[in-house]
This record gives sequence, structure tokens and C-alpha cells, in this order.
Amino acid sequence: MVYGLPLGHCEGSGHLERLDLLFGLREGIAAEAPAHLQPTYLSLVKQARDVREAIATFGGHLHRNQVLGRQSTPAETAYIAKGKFPHLRASGVTPTARGVA
Repeated sequence: MVYGLPLGHCEGSGHLERLDLLFGLREGIAAEAPAHLQPTYLSLVKQARDVREAIATFGGHLHRNQVLGRQSTPAETAYIAKGKFPHLRASGVTPTARGVA
């Protein structure tokens, strides 16, 4: 599971295909995991799918726009304002606690 972590943080070309591979790997791990671990593994599958959706929609991780000097579109600004970034949801860390607002 840890080896998939860097894939969730990339923004390069072909990245969506790599995330699709990650789903398959994580789903396989979840299917073979002990019953008490399956909810955790399945939440990681959902998290990866949500990351993919954001990248497919916006082309990258929008919480990085300000730091990277990227101008946000109105749709991106609305997404950022919600503060519901997939990579923060699984960890329980709020955007404010991480300095992402």
C-alpha cells in the first residue's frame, strides 16, 4: 500500500493511467485482506479514485496552486474553498491544520 503513495501525489502526463493501475492493486489487496482490514483498504481505493477525479477534472492537485504560483480558475477556487482534498480526508488532517486554506 505504501508504494502507491507517490502515485497519488504526481501530476504528470500518463498519471491517470498509473492511478487506474493503482486501483486494481488496491482492490486486490482489499479482497485478500482480513475482514477487519478491508474497510481501511477500501477507503484507500476510494481516496485514489477521488484523487484521479480531481486530476482528470482540473489537471493537478489544486491545493498546490498558490505555492506553485498557479492561477486558479473560478471552478478551481470553488473546489479549493470546500477544503475537501482527498489526500487529507483519509488522514483525518484538516486543510487548516496543514496550512492549506
